Amino acid sequence: MKKFPLLLVLFFFVSGCIFLVSGCNDKDGSDISKYESREQHRYEEKIIDGDSVIINLTTGLMWHQSGTRKHMKLKNAMKWLEKLRKKGYAGYHDWTFPTMEEAESLFESSKNSSGLYIAPVFSNRQRFIWTNTGYVSFLIGRKHTEKFVNQSNFVRPVRLINKKLNALPSQKTILPRILLVDDDFHNNGAEFIIELPPPPPKPVTTNANRIIFGVAGISNDNDNGVTSYLFDGIDDYLETPDSVDWDVFGNNTDNWTMSLFVKWSGDQFDRRGKKSSFSNTFFAQGGKHSCRFQFYHNPINGICLVLKAGGNSIVLNGGDFVSDTNWHHVAVTKIADEYGSYIDGIQTAYVQNTSTYTISAPLQIGKMFVGDLFQGNMYDMFIEQSNVFSAAPNVEVTDTITVPTPPYTKNANTKLLIHCDETITSGTTGSGAVFIDSTGNHIVTENANAIRVR
Repeated sequence: MKKFPLLLVLFFFVSGCIFLVSGCNDKDGSDISKYESREQHRYEEKIIDGDSVIINLTTGLMWHQSGTRKHMKLKNAMKWLEKLRKKGYAGYHDWTFPTMEEAESLFESSKNSSGLYIAPVFSNRQRFIWTNTGYVSFLIGRKHTEKFVNQSNFVRPVRLINKKLNALPSQKTILPRILLVDDDFHNNGAEFIIELPPPPPKPVTTNANRIIFGVAGISNDNDNGVTSYLFDGIDDYLETPDSVDWDVFGNNTDNWTMSLFVKWSGDQFDRRGKKSSFSNTFFAQGGKHSCRFQFYHNPINGICLVLKAGGNSIVLNGGDFVSDTNWHHVAVTKIADEYGSYIDGIQTAYVQNTSTYTISAPLQIGKMFVGDLFQGNMYDMFIEQSNVFSAAPNVEVTDTITVPTPPYTKNANTKLLIHCDETITSGTTGSGAVFIDSTGNHIVTENANAIRVR
């Protein structure tokens, strides 16, 4: 009888030790208590080039103070990160996903006032974030490495500020860091191995209108001094009668280019943070879905080209979609029977198709006959029967073209060109004005309240 209490005491003692060691682990989890014994985090918040970052002086990492405003699947998270790198944040272009170890290092031993296991210096919107091998949850203080591909998480990018940074040869696609040699490099100077693509080239300022070009598009500075058409997305569009000058798909041996600059007026997400399904048309011909050509942008599929006639079709879609309200250059090229789409000079999709079609209908700019109206600004819209940009679209989607410097100069192959400042021959802009395009060959009519703005 005297031994039973002792055994009971030993049982509870051993159980307590097991609990302290295991913490809140599960099969996917990571015990946040293992970080409690580390050196206390020393965070420093800074504003660099107008962007907020958090520097952890203990680990030598610089973090995006917040990250994405919406959670997203891994494929879209990688696209968002790539765009951030191209644009640059706080003056840096080497942001990436954190490793699992780096993300876990943000865990705090107790919840903050927002109920998250992370220091209050960080935004509380990003409750769970992607890593290079899974994701971590600041709601419960655990990591997850299994069945994460279909998860939707936020992105909080990170970059190394350690001077001893070794990079492997540049890669085409963004690859996260693959090896963390030593966790406490702040103290002993250990090196890290990463895989990162090279930084993008810096934007180049051109012409008197202060239009700034770069791989991420052009700045809104061109609103000052450049005329464009503004469409309301309800009933505005331009129209010109049918012509052989845009029988782009008449044969499979010649070359064509369709190009313009665009800027969307609003966010292409619904109130739940999901991509809207509507399409914004650039050029279109045809009155039916089953008999039409349409060059457009769709938040689901990016830059698209669809041609349907006689029960057959050519469909080009995929790649990045535009989710901001900055100026961008978009183009589609047809090189014999190979088609490629481009955003800001970077190829986004490819298809090969030997089919040939001719559609007889007026050409509409900013609308397809059955709907799909563009909402925003357009200028320097042109169609040309040549390979203007020396494009070489390929199935690997690796081609690039040089973004043209507006105003575009016509040549013998230019079939349609609208600078948006052509002389109005009748009416007034915003009230059904009529003008001749810059090739001098086509009558163009403003419809509804399409209006020229500067």
